[in-house]
Amino acid sequence: MRGDRGVDDLLSDLSFRNWVLHQDDESGVYWKKWLAENPGKKETIAQARIILESLQFDEKSLSEKESEQLLKRIKNTNALGGKTKPAEAVVKPISSRAEQLQYEQSRRKSSMRTLLGYAAVLAGALIVALSIHLLSGNWKNDAGPKLVEKVNNKGQKATFFLPDGSKVVLNSSSTLMYPKEFKDDVREVYLKGEAFFDVTKGTRPFIVRTDKLAARVLGTTFNINAFPDTKEQSVSLVTGKVEVRTTVDDQQHLILEPGEKGKINSTAGSLTKTAFDYEEEVAWKEGILLFKDLPLKEALGRMERWYGVEFAKGKFPEKDYHVTGRFDNESLENVLRSIGFTIKFEYRIEKNKVHLTFQP
Repeated sequence: MRGDRGVDDLLSDLSFRNWVLHQDDESGVYWKKWLAENPGKKETIAQARIILESLQFDEKSLSEKESEQLLKRIKNTNALGGKTKPAEAVVKPISSRAEQLQYEQSRRKSSMRTLLGYAAVLAGALIVALSIHLLSGNWKNDAGPKLVEKVNNKGQKATFFLPDGSKVVLNSSSTLMYPKEFKDDVREVYLKGEAFFDVTKGTRPFIVRTDKLAARVLGTTFNINAFPDTKEQSVSLVTGKVEVRTTVDDQQHLILEPGEKGKINSTAGSLTKTAFDYEEEVAWKEGILLFKDLPLKEALGRMERWYGVEFAKGKFPEKDYHVTGRFDNESLENVLRSIGFTIKFEYRIEKNKVHLTFQP
């Protein structure tokens, strides 16, 4: 199995498209084995899946009109920086397996490559921070619903309602993207960072996607922690029921009951289930900064997001300090004073920069 395949190679492969779009078992066996042999291609797989799913490129069901609409959507991305000439892109409706194979052979190196070039431009333009592959979609152009983007910088939090009435509390250093109007069959949002969701019950599934996880519910309350610089991402269920799947290999999935957390390790990539401490997971949305035996550097990183500051990277003591404390809407000075009294450091705040000096 070739391990040097790029995004366009995957999108050009009929068996890959059958796996992603049609859940073909035979194709799935091949690609799971290929991914196991090429673990460094997880991000490439994720990008290719996003392009296919966001464009809804279903070759077996495209009518002539739908083909024209898809082509128009892809052409529109040229304004986002594509260099391929729009006139070269061709989408052909296919109605049978035989026609699929014939089309694959005749167009794979020409029209399909050009089409995928546009698709790559589309996905790349909409990926937030590049690593958040699932913050993509075709909704940025005129052919689909517009995305609303809520961005909280360091030191900011926000509470707002989605088009279906679902309530979101968005943490600092976090971004949520969602359509102005949800589709008829699904309610789907894209998260980078952390947010607490109180989902309005309905017949349409509600899906929150991050770069590594997807949580699917009908109506419930849960917290998702998906900061890109942390070792793991997690979904903590408060009420209702949630199905959690991994982004790259959606065969990994869990069903969560209240009080359970589904988490994925960024290194191992395995999805596991544990219990969680409610206050530790969701106290942040009530303005409570909570540390429970947290390594000092991680605690400082959380304070940077919380207060919108940056700690000067000075010399840290050799001793491995851990921080425990509960601060209810406290100022940065009070938090530093309390922690510094225990760990023995002095602090100096200059605008948004904090300098720490540790006692010998």
